[in-house]
Amino acid sequence: MCIVPDGPLWNLPFQALLTTDDKYLLELYAIFYAPSIQALREMRKRSESLQSSPAGTPEGNGHLLREGNLTQLYAIGNPSFGGEAVTQAIALRKAPFVPLPETEQEVRVLADEIYGREGSVIRVGAAAREDTIKAEIGKYSVLHFAAHGVLDDCNPLYSYIVLAPSSNSQEDGLLEAWEFMEMDLKAELVVLSACDTARGRVGDGEGMIGMTWALLVAGVPTTVASQWQVPSQSTTRLMVAFHKNLTAFTSGKKMSKAEAWRQAALRLIADPRYRMKPYYWAGFVVVGNGGR
Repeated sequence: MCIVPDGPLWNLPFQALLTTDDKYLLELYAIFYAPSIQALREMRKRSESLQSSPAGTPEGNGHLLREGNLTQLYAIGNPSFGGEAVTQAIALRKAPFVPLPETEQEVRVLADEIYGREGSVIRVGAAAREDTIKAEIGKYSVLHFAAHGVLDDCNPLYSYIVLAPSSNSQEDGLLEAWEFMEMDLKAELVVLSACDTARGRVGDGEGMIGMTWALLVAGVPTTVASQWQVPSQSTTRLMVAFHKNLTAFTSGKKMSKAEAWRQAALRLIADPRYRMKPYYWAGFVVVGNGGR
């Protein structure tokens, strides 16, 4: 089910709505969002172009498995943070950034158990530097950011992901949304495993202006992002299950991205501890091409 919200409906978690049969909408449908039907058409064309490009010849069904010059996974987890920019950011948000050890485990599992070490690069701690990441991410088909995300309500294109700073670089360790717009990305999928990354300012006919919009401008057809401040532990469970679903074959076929996310969330919904608490499983949405 593709949902094209209008105005404040972008902030409504349709996936958590209950039917008259006490079923969540996500239990019935694989849901994804798009800024407009025209934008969805262009994102599907972009996805098809990336899958058929000579630099990344598809394998099997041509879904996120690339050979040639593009490797599969580039994942960032639990970046070290510091420097003047982060100090100022902490003062503005009136809350410290705390380490996220679960995110480091998250990206290591993705590399070791799902995509394979040969097809993956992970950057954690001090190695997750903004300048390094900017120089490297253009060569990968799946980008996964597991870090702190901060929304700028006033200027959503200045919302940012907190990365490690570099002492000998002009990069401050805050990867802002507008910076994605200046990149030439070849990724079929970007996962923003961070808080508030699907939020921003609603633009007439343009959808939600923020991280996901910036990635669309950068050429990324599908983004997974969050509508609120998500808990780290359940997010790690969701992310690992999502990537497993995404790369697995079922009856000789791969799941669509929207269905892969749905199946990951259904595992939490089936847990009595989480079923009546959508806060834990409904925070993330698939934006863009929800197909294969």
